[in-house]
Amino acid sequence: MEGHVHYGLYFHYFNSFWQHWQQPNFFHVSYERLHQDAAAEIRRLVDFLGNPLTEEQAQQVAHHTTFERMEKNDKLNMAK
Repeated sequence: MEGHVHYGLYFHYFNSFWQHWQQPNFFHVSYERLHQDAAAEIRRLVDFLGNPLTEEQAQQVAHHTTFERMEKNDKLNMAK
């Protein structure tokens, strides 16, 4: 692995945020965690922002922000 990504070396990118990891205003989300349980990650994000959602609201956000759902939404999909 050479470590190249679209914006330079991956390790430079990683180090740019790693130094802030323990700061209270830092929030990190990964594609893997979103893919595994989107509603849980949405709840984690809104809790971090201080605006918690009900379980039903979190499920609705997760449903409406799937790739499949957004692809079918003419207001979001400019490729149509």
